[in-house]
Amino acid sequence: RSSLLTASCGSEDIPVANFTPDGGTEIFCGTMGTMNFTDLTSGLPDTWSWSFSGAGVSPTSSTDQNPSVTVNTVGPLTVTLTASNSLGTDTHTGTIDVDILPLSDPFCQVSACLDFDGGPYTNFNYADACAQTGCPEITTTFEVWENESYSLAGLVGGLDYTFEFCTGYDVNNWDAVITVGEYDSATDAAIPNSEFAFVNDCSITFTAPFDGDFIVVITGEGNCGGAENQVDNGEPTFSCITDCVTQCGMLFTDAGGVDFNYRNNEDKTYTLCPDDPTCEVIETDFTFFDLRGNVDNLTAYDGDDVTAPLIGTYTGSNNPGTLTSTHSSGCLTFTFFSNGNGNDPGWEADVTCVDDGTCPNCPDDYAGANALSGSENGTGGVNGDGDYETDGAIESTQRIDSGTVDYDSGIEIDLNNGFEVSLGAEVDIFIDGCDNGGGGNTLNGESESNTRSSTKKQAHTTKEKVLSKGFGG
Repeated sequence: RSSLLTASCGSEDIPVANFTPDGGTEIFCGTMGTMNFTDLTSGLPDTWSWSFSGAGVSPTSSTDQNPSVTVNTVGPLTVTLTASNSLGTDTHTGTIDVDILPLSDPFCQVSACLDFDGGPYTNFNYADACAQTGCPEITTTFEVWENESYSLAGLVGGLDYTFEFCTGYDVNNWDAVITVGEYDSATDAAIPNSEFAFVNDCSITFTAPFDGDFIVVITGEGNCGGAENQVDNGEPTFSCITDCVTQCGMLFTDAGGVDFNYRNNEDKTYTLCPDDPTCEVIETDFTFFDLRGNVDNLTAYDGDDVTAPLIGTYTGSNNPGTLTSTHSSGCLTFTFFSNGNGNDPGWEADVTCVDDGTCPNCPDDYAGANALSGSENGTGGVNGDGDYETDGAIESTQRIDSGTVDYDSGIEIDLNNGFEVSLGAEVDIFIDGCDNGGGGNTLNGESESNTRSSTKKQAHTTKEKVLSKGFGG
């Protein structure tokens, strides 16, 4: 019995450090903000050592279990917790983006509210809002009430969306505040303190911060968390305002996204086109497919509209697999129909742009001709740090349109006999079909004779990452 006096309420183990918040964005109004951290470490730690850096944070360290700090500068805040007990120590680090807005910013004029009495209406999903042909504005058949919400499933990070109910809205019924935050499909609720956009108005335009599920909460000014007010006050609509073409790398889904079913009575057309139709084609890889068999169906066409050749019609669990466009546009078009007697999870497909073999070899961060520096070297060619050659032979005024450019491990330019660079010549470097930028660079080079050998030299890479060249001088 005496041992009970010193017994702990749980089993001590080596700690696994954790805390919240350890990521995301924190928005404050004015000149500074206060952040509160909560220790989530397992294993019964008995000491905590926190360190903070960036974002004008104060203090920069703490031994409290759940410390508070102030921040006064926009930027990343790095937080590290080292938790310990008699069995060991563990460390966890997180980075939070801090944004501090002036009080005059519309974001700071009202208080965000993710607390609501009604909803959410989980059938109000628009994961396909930016993929539908024409980006139609979608309007519900009901009007909004005060203190309710609408889920926005499967939005695409970086794209812009508008939610509004200004048609039929009357501020005298109740003064609307719209808040957009993150949504947890498992709990069917807003994630507390996750708001990233809000406004005292009947319309809000926002940028989805990542691919995922979100929620829009409509409350009355000064009535956060109040009872649902069943007064019709505007017809809600939702639309994508960024781009009506599905881009390479996006996830193509039904309107319910990954977490929800599609809706009844859908009749939609999707046209998916590559970023560069001159040398790319769309490929869709269906990783999930589940429609109501012989009732709801997805039809695929090899082209940029429904007059293109039919690829096939798919229903039930008849997964389309991988579809690749052979059309001159590089596009695939899909139509989807569902009746009014129920729905199923829908589909998910990875969209990629496939090189048809004719695309120029452009490095992702190719900045054009402005990186070249250094002197021309010996018999190998124009040089920044070593000799550069290419598989495609070039004259002094010829543009490179073939050969392989390896941006990171070396660049080869095969020089013809007779190529020469005179002292102080300006040398521009181009790759046909790529964004070559502008301008050139003056080389402190030496003249070469007209009998130069075209023998290839070992390529080297400069920190400036020099690219292929069109020549003058």
